[in-house]
Formats: sequence, structure tokens, C-alpha cells
Amino acid sequence: MRMIAFSKDSKKMLVFLVLLSVAVAKESVWVMELTRGISPYAVARQLGLRYMHPVSIPGTSNLHAFRDDGNQARHAEISQMAFDITPAAIRWHERQIPRQQFKRSPKTATGSSFTERDSRPNDPLYLQQWHLQPSSLAGVHMHAQEGWSAVQNVTPGREAVIAIVDDGLQREHPDLRQNYQASLSHDFNDDDADPTPQRGDGHGTSASGVAAAGANNSVCGVGVCPMCHLSGLRLIGGPSSDYMEAMALSYMPDKIAIYSNSWGPADDGRTMEGPGRVTMTAFEQMIVRGRNGKGSIYVWAGGNGGAAND
Repeated sequence: MRMIAFSKDSKKMLVFLVLLSVAVAKESVWVMELTRGISPYAVARQLGLRYMHPVSIPGTSNLHAFRDDGNQARHAEISQMAFDITPAAIRWHERQIPRQQFKRSPKTATGSSFTERDSRPNDPLYLQQWHLQPSSLAGVHMHAQEGWSAVQNVTPGREAVIAIVDDGLQREHPDLRQNYQASLSHDFNDDDADPTPQRGDGHGTSASGVAAAGANNSVCGVGVCPMCHLSGLRLIGGPSSDYMEAMALSYMPDKIAIYSNSWGPADDGRTMEGPGRVTMTAFEQMIVRGRNGKGSIYVWAGGNGGAAND
């Protein structure tokens, strides 16, 4: 028998795919839009499913999530039964497929020509933050200081909230805790209120610092908006499905102004994926209903796939 040698990274990916396939085979989540007035509990009994909860997206009221604890052979059976009672009770149904999203890493640059000592924050790493300086070796000018001056007299309590949708947020970090808002945070991977990262994940904490690390606290650096509040929405700390992404991207829409996302499909030059049906519904509703009718703001990283000809 000829043996096949796997690299260390290949072994890690193989283990991940095996674990993911086991998880998918063990249980499945279905999202269904029910006809108005139809009880999700009645649908669950008829299909042999366990009702989980409503899929809470502003502007919708009839989306619901169900769980099937059976094996993969049940998928076709459930789908056929759902079709049999459509559209009288179920307008559409879709099985959720967990997928691992990938983090976007920032390009790095060093050095700065900033020399105005009278207005710089006292944070020790500030001078290394080339993107915040009036002029930089990278040729980037974000006009950050002009923005800070424009909002320095903002009434306390009216600060914007930025949600970091990522792999977690280290809420006790000394440069983040002053802006962190526990009441606006959630972990969609473990379904609890604590977005603290696991397994050494640090991407969301880094993104939080870029967005809203505190200023003049003699700790680390400065965020682009150091007076903004932070919401941690843990989503990509594990596989996520379409409806999970939709709920994260429409969470607390009247409190959260900006949803910052530095993740997406693999940047390998071959993968072409976009938002699923439920997430598209969330976007359509949020851009007109979020921020109390002004529309939610989404910020997304462009990706790092140039090296793979993406």
C-alpha cells in the first residue's frame, strides 16, 4: 500500500473538515418563512423537528429556525414534507450549511513623518500608527485629527456604537474596556452574552483596537474613533450559517450604528461566495430600518487575495 504524506497544515484542515462533517451529520438547522398566523410549534410537530427560536431581523416576523437531530438521510424527507405543506403554511424553507469564514489581515507599513508634538495623544504606540498621522510614508491621510476636533464637544451618551463582527472581543483589554458595551454584545457561536474569544483568537480584538481603542490613557495606541462605543459580536470563531450571519448583522439595530466586518470567503482565487438568502433579507431591511430609520452602516474589508490572483 502506498502511503500519502500530509503537511502539518493539511492535517489541521483535514481534522477540521472531519469535525465539521460530523457536526453537520449529527444535526441540521432549517430556516423557514411561515405564513402569517401559522404556529412554528405546529410546523415542528408536523415535520418532526425541534423549534429553536424566531430569526430576529427587523422588518420580518415570520422567519423561524428549527433543528433536526436526525442523520443526513432525513434531509430529503424533511424537504419533501415541507414542500407538501407549502404555501399554505411554509412560504419557503432552506437547510443551513455551516461554513468557516476567513479573517482579513491588514497590510503593514512602518514609519511616520508626524512631528506635531503639541496635539498628539499620549498613547505610547500612537506614532507607529501611520494611518492616523497627518502625512505618512504610506501616502494615506485619513484626516483623523480633524475628525477628533469636530466631535470633541459631543454630548456624553450620544457616542456612536461600532459592532465588531468577528472572532471575539477581549472585553477586559485595558485599551478597550472603557468603550466596551456588554449590553450590546453577543456570542453567536456559543449563543451567550460574552463575546470573549477562544482558542487564542485575536483578530476581533485587533479590529476593535483599530476602530475604537481609547485615547490619552497611556496604553497601547489610539482607535480611529476613540470616543466611540464598542459592541462585540462573535460570529466567525467557528463555522457560521446564513441565518447566524443575518442575526449578527442585524443585532440591536437601533443602538448599533456601524457593523465592522473583516472576514469573508476564502481568498484563494477559486471561491466565489456571497450572502445567503436570509442575510440578504437582513441587509435589505437594515439599510432602511436600522439606526432608527437612518439606515445601518456596513464596513467590509476588501480581502487579501491578490497574491492568489483573486
